[in-house]
Amino acid sequence: MVNYYDILKVSPEATHAEIKSAYRRLARKLHPDSHQGPEETALKFAAIAEAYEVLGNNRERVRYDKRMLEVTASMNGSDSVLGSTNRHAQRWRQMVCEKRYNDIIDRMMAEERREAEAFQKVIYPLGAFCFGNTGDGSAPQNICRVNRHGQARDRDTVHHRHYQSDTAHPRWV
Repeated sequence: MVNYYDILKVSPEATHAEIKSAYRRLARKLHPDSHQGPEETALKFAAIAEAYEVLGNNRERVRYDKRMLEVTASMNGSDSVLGSTNRHAQRWRQMVCEKRYNDIIDRMMAEERREAEAFQKVIYPLGAFCFGNTGDGSAPQNICRVNRHGQARDRDTVHHRHYQSDTAHPRWV
């Protein structure tokens, strides 16, 4: 895309008066009637006239600036799905972000699960040690006891019968 600001040798922030002044200065310098030079001079003058036609009209200048912005954005690589305002591209970006978030959460949960398993491997062998024989022939003093099959059971449970202490006369049920 042709940069009309460069043709008129003004900045994009130039006022209407500055653009008009630059056009008139360049038109006097390159007008084909005053300079009977090569065809190249006539082409430069035509480019100056076209640039002033666009930049001299405020509506055309706004449209031109928007197009220039789009062109420079696409040249910088921001005209991709990541920079698009298309609703489908926005939905795709949202899905990608959700997937990344879910992957992070899944990794965190898997790490916690691995830590819990490692903790259980350390604790449960210690539990068997605590429930085992103390070496002096006495039963260990703890909440759990082991039945004849080696299974841990609660002190208040005897073969699936429960001790009811909430009645007036506590008894085994």
